[in-house]
Amino acid sequence: MRELQGILRLVSSRVVAVRRARDRSSLLGRVAVLIVVAGLAAWGRVSVGAAAHSLSGSLAEAQLIRSTGLGRGVVVNYDGVYMTADDGAHWVNVTPPSMRTQPILLNHTFGIASFGADRVWLLVSANAGYGTRLVYTWDAGKSWRTTPLVAGPTGLPSSFLPGDANPMTPTFLNAKDGWILAGSLPGDRGSLFRTRDGGVQWSFVARALFRGSVVFATQTDAWGITAPTWTNVGTIKKDGGVLYHSTDGGVTWRRVQLPPISTYSATQSTFGLPIFFDSRNGVVAGRLYDTATSAQPVVVYSTHDGGLTWQGRVAPQTAATRSYQQGFFSVPFAASSPTRWAMYAGSTLYTTSDGGLKWTTVHPQLPKAIAAVDELDSARATAMWAQANGHTGNIYPPYLLRSLNGGRTWSMLSP
Repeated sequence: MRELQGILRLVSSRVVAVRRARDRSSLLGRVAVLIVVAGLAAWGRVSVGAAAHSLSGSLAEAQLIRSTGLGRGVVVNYDGVYMTADDGAHWVNVTPPSMRTQPILLNHTFGIASFGADRVWLLVSANAGYGTRLVYTWDAGKSWRTTPLVAGPTGLPSSFLPGDANPMTPTFLNAKDGWILAGSLPGDRGSLFRTRDGGVQWSFVARALFRGSVVFATQTDAWGITAPTWTNVGTIKKDGGVLYHSTDGGVTWRRVQLPPISTYSATQSTFGLPIFFDSRNGVVAGRLYDTATSAQPVVVYSTHDGGLTWQGRVAPQTAATRSYQQGFFSVPFAASSPTRWAMYAGSTLYTTSDGGLKWTTVHPQLPKAIAAVDELDSARATAMWAQANGHTGNIYPPYLLRSLNGGRTWSMLSP
């Protein structure tokens, strides 16, 4: 259960496929994680003793976490850790030595963070039997290190964070400064930790009012959302998606109520994690609940003053969620700039390049094996990545999709 809860916290940073992880717990042995990272010359410095090649096994079975452009990526699956510099056409094996000798660590990697093309952090669950650990590279996979474990309440080293904390995926503002929200007990409030040396050492910051995910726009300005709580049978006990804000580096937090949309009588809102492009410009997507009509429209808020004020734009009505989609914001949404957004609702892709003033409707052609699109990321105007799932009996295999024509056609990334 601890591992399952860890997977469900993969909001990081856009961290980590939170929303359907429980449905796929039977697939953990083959689940892969992809993160497309930005960078230029760094790829030329990767030296792992192997030429670029197609992956062994089925790379199509993968989960998209996030993309930061230029076609660069890192995949973690049961076979190893791989990097690409050409939108997935070729991959290089950069598996850390510890994961080569202990492949169970690959099976229990449930979080990836990155900054640029060089720096990647892999979060490994304690259920692997070696303690909760952070494996990281600062040179695009040429060499890897592991953050030392520290003693927990029993005196035995069980995590790289004090107090046997159960962490989510970390978030990094730059190559050195990062934060991670964790909790030691179910239902406990979160504990915020930070690093100033790229993840080598972590120190306690403060207790948080919530457990969930955080993102830092500056050293002091932070945003967070609550994670849903779950019953023992896998149903949602308490909704997540409550928005919080800190102006003192995460020491104190306050709940944020964004301006209402005049056309709706909303009494409840559920948000995803905000996306900030710099200290002033950011967007956050969410779902409103209209008490008058029971409609659940999708709305995207944008800020150009660091979150002091927000302006909301309602998405097309056909993008609205349904009554059963509770507990978290469940519409695949991506923003590659303050004004260029994309969202996937049902079988329709909606894109805008002017901050929601006008939306373009696209009816994508998906591979036959795809039942639904779960996550969406668009780092460029034309190139998009998506996490999708199939449906065979009670199995929902995850797939990694790519579009190079603005979302009109999609293909699965396979050898």
